[in-house]
Amino acid sequence: MTRKTIIPHRLTVLFGTAVVVAALAAGPALAQETAGGPVDATAGGPVDITAGGPVDITAGGPVDVTAAEQIALTDAGAEDTGVDRLHVKQEHEDREQVIEVDFTYEDCEYEYTIREEDGVILEWQVGGRNVNDAVTELSLSVDEDADESSVLTGDGVALIGLEAAKEAVLADFDAADEITFTSIHFENDGRYYEYEFELYAGRAEYEYTVDAESGEIVHSERDD
Repeated sequence: MTRKTIIPHRLTVLFGTAVVVAALAAGPALAQETAGGPVDATAGGPVDITAGGPVDITAGGPVDVTAAEQIALTDAGAEDTGVDRLHVKQEHEDREQVIEVDFTYEDCEYEYTIREEDGVILEWQVGGRNVNDAVTELSLSVDEDADESSVLTGDGVALIGLEAAKEAVLADFDAADEITFTSIHFENDGRYYEYEFELYAGRAEYEYTVDAESGEIVHSERDD
């Protein structure tokens, strides 16, 4: 059974080491967190936050925790029945309201940061022992006007896409090398768009950063 933790930030009262979160937007639910572990906002039993009906994630307007969850799961191609350790919470980062969605799916750990104002994915990361086949970017549309295959972010920027970025990294190795990706990170801060990769080629560990617009490798490093 999928476990969901929803932590609206509307009101937070600090008292000693306890944190009491009043979930005003979600109703009379009350969550209590100690410094030793995560909040369980559904202490009275599991809550299906999609019970209110489907959410339109293409509207381009403000999103709530329910819509942000759906955006993240859709982007990762995740079926709700296979998702575990799902946590959704609202945060304030870099003068913006964002919603963070974390979950595990098919032995991979996903983390998404979604802008609350318009539902644009600002950042995602997938990690695990082997994320070669991990799926992302399914929520993005294909740029049909581009000369080469590319995808459009929620704010209309054309990117080369994850698969093309991986190909740029793999081209740096011999075909005989056994490559295992352990972490893939995408970041959009409004000024630059990048894919960051951590991988093993044999026993050697590498880090790569690829410009998500041009496909250029802007950083590579081997950790011996």
